[in-house]
Amino acid sequence: MELTKEYFDEKLKGLATKEDLKAQTKELEEYTNDVAATILEAVDARFNRVNRRLDGRDKRLEKVEGELSEMKTALHLS
Repeated sequence: MELTKEYFDEKLKGLATKEDLKAQTKELEEYTNDVAATILEAVDARFNRVNRRLDGRDKRLEKVEGELSEMKTALHLS
């Protein structure tokens, strides 16, 4: 078997070109950006839910601390 230019051209014909790789890179970048945005939305929504629950607990804690302070004052403990 002789290694000729035609032989290599025939074998290399099926390989991706530089333009093919650029297009695939762009598609992959768009896909990863979409996936990252989806993950970010889910994490952000969960963070907001946790934050709202913590805010509610802070308000309840302030109320209980205020009531405790009133009880201490009424009982002359402070």
